[in-house]
Parts: sequence; structure tokens; C-alpha cells
Amino acid sequence: MNPRTANRRARIEAATSQTSLLNPINDDTYPRLHWIDNYAKHFAANSIFLNKEVLKNMAWTAQGMKKLPMAVDMSWTATPSGQYFPALPNLPVLLRKETIDFIFNEIASFDRLQYVDSFSVERQVVRIPLKPSPASLEEKSHLDSSFDGLRYFHPISIYPENVVASVGLLAVLHRVQQLEGFGILNHSRSGFYSLLHADVAIFWQVIRLLYCYSGMAPLRQDLFLCLGFWHPYMYAHVAMWNEFRHTFLAPAFFPLFPNQKLLK
Repeated sequence: MNPRTANRRARIEAATSQTSLLNPINDDTYPRLHWIDNYAKHFAANSIFLNKEVLKNMAWTAQGMKKLPMAVDMSWTATPSGQYFPALPNLPVLLRKETIDFIFNEIASFDRLQYVDSFSVERQVVRIPLKPSPASLEEKSHLDSSFDGLRYFHPISIYPENVVASVGLLAVLHRVQQLEGFGILNHSRSGFYSLLHADVAIFWQVIRLLYCYSGMAPLRQDLFLCLGFWHPYMYAHVAMWNEFRHTFLAPAFFPLFPNQKLLK
């Protein structure tokens, strides 16, 4: 089989696989957690789906989805007045003093020194994700379900736009919107909440977009925007490294590289 025929067959198989996943998506009773992220410094190992310009720029976006196997009604929730609760609260609710005081008091109630009583110390877990060994029957059942792995993950597509750029963000958000239906009244999923997962940079870009333009109110009604906790975790590691690298790294670094500088 020549390379051109192989590439054509691979495209057909990929399109068929994507169609089989997306066809029943409107009738799906499981909650679906969509995920978008950009790869500005990487490119796909199998790049037959990417044109030369994308490879040249090395900026593209991947979309995936987790179909969570649990019975959750994603229909809009009615308020006592007959309206519907928005997925993202309106600014007067989000910024009112009572809301801010509640969040502050909740955070202030946490014990700042929790390391000694942490799960990793009490169970002597030294790996990420935190998986205890030995595990109780309940823990083993949860771990076997592999919610944190790829068991329920489905790749959707690769887009040529860079989602961390303003124009790319609008294009990618529109693609996800057409699939999931948030903010579209005549979509077959109108009246249902949607879930979108993103890291810190994309999260804040979408938040600013949704709250800075009044025309985005229909999207705030439907869309639960979820912050990916892996980025705050990574930033915490960077902050600790920058603060304490002289203490725990310098004694090992300088004997190995006596003529180098200890950089961030």
C-alpha cells in the first residue's frame, strides 16, 4: 500500500470513529466532561491530519471528552420563582459581599498545617496520583474504576486554531458549542447543562470572555466551566522550587556543576 492510500484510509477510519462517537451524543444520558488544551510547543507524532502551516506554527488545539458512567440529570434546575439557575452565577451574585465573606470564612477555617495528618503521610503514599497500597475494599473498587485514567476518555478532534490566542479561543469555543449546544436555543440539548474542563490560562480567558460581554449570558446559563487542578498543583511545585531550591538543591548541584549558576 502506497503512503497516499494509507493516509487516505487513516483519515477515513478516523472520521468514521469520530462519527460513531458523536452521533449518539445528543441522546447520551451520562454527563460528559469536555476538555480542551493547546499544544503550542508540540506536534502530533502522526501528523497526517495537520497541514504544513499548522506544523510550521506548532500551535494547535486538542479536544477530548470523558463520558462519566453515572446517572446524573443535567437538566436545568428551576428556582422557586420559576426561573432556572445559571451554571455560572451572574456578577451581582458572584461579587456580593455575602458571597465573598462566605468564601473567605470557609478558606480561613482550614488548618494551614495539614502535612502531618495528610493522606500521603498517614498511608505512606509517595506517588502521584495518590493510590494507597494496600487499599481497602472500598478504595480498591474506586481505583479499579479508573476515573482518573483513560478508561472513559474519548478523543474528539485536533483543531488548527491555537486556543490560548483570542481568535483561536473563539474558534475552538464555537466548535465545542456546536457539538454540546450550550447557549444555542434550537440545539437538541437546549435545556441541559454542559461541562468544560480547562487549565488556568484557558480558564481565565473563557471567564473574562463570558463575563465581559453581555451577549455571552446564554452560555453562562448552560456552561459549567471547570478549572483543571493539575495546573495549580504544578504552579505550587514551581513556587516551592523557587523558594527552597537553595536549601535542598544547592548542596547537590554545586559539587556536580561547580562553575555553573543555580538558576530557576
